[in-house]
Amino acid sequence: MKTATINKWTLYVVGMLLTLSAWTCSLPHEPGPQPSTIVNTGFNPALNVLGILRLDGEPKSSYIYIERAYRYQELDDLGPEEAFILIVSDATVHVQGLGDTTSYVFTYEVDSLRGEVYTDSTFFPVAGETYTLTITHPDFPTLTDTTTVPIQPTLRGDSIGVFGQSIFFGLQTTSDTYMYDVYLLSPEDSIRRRIVNYDGEDGEEPFFFEHSAGPGDTVAVHIYGYDANFKEYLTASIPLKPQTYTETITTVTGGFGVFGSVGVAKFTWPR
Repeated sequence: MKTATINKWTLYVVGMLLTLSAWTCSLPHEPGPQPSTIVNTGFNPALNVLGILRLDGEPKSSYIYIERAYRYQELDDLGPEEAFILIVSDATVHVQGLGDTTSYVFTYEVDSLRGEVYTDSTFFPVAGETYTLTITHPDFPTLTDTTTVPIQPTLRGDSIGVFGQSIFFGLQTTSDTYMYDVYLLSPEDSIRRRIVNYDGEDGEEPFFFEHSAGPGDTVAVHIYGYDANFKEYLTASIPLKPQTYTETITTVTGGFGVFGSVGVAKFTWPR
């Protein structure tokens, strides 16, 4: 009777493969992927912003929110009577277009809904215009960024249908809009659907909603079309694996955060 024999070299190769597999794979409770190069994690004071130019025809709907970057250790070092001040209320904020070269000065105010923001009641963004944001402060590096305002979303008129508890329509996508959020709102509903314009072309995207609104209730559809900056910022992945390294997502230069623009359109039924 013959017995099967296993070559020592074969055992060695199999052992090496198993060792490499165990070394390269990590369990859910273990650290995730780390950078292959040394990353400078030293703290540098800087501004952190959320800047939104809204094409909706409403005064002061565009705003800039500004805070400072900080270290968690600051919270531990606070005295019992010391306040932790995060908002920056004394920055100089300018927004200027390439075509319309007027320099709009956004000033600090306390808004009942948005909190402490910078606004300008004379500023109304224009579709297709590119705007530059410049924020200066003596204690921080100058922060800059640009955004090109997408057009307001539109529906194809002959594509709209309202039947009982159903609404469908065709959203006309445009090459200057990189992502859309579409909301259906009623006294009974709050539904959001998001599409990314991967092709970056003009086209049409069909939407179908079923709602729970009763007879006589108003049903609204709100559509937000985002520029490239907001698309990048809002779709950035957040790792679920603990201790996984990920770079800070920011679109601005000289600080942190995002400055972008959005076209807004609102429709209601019955009309």
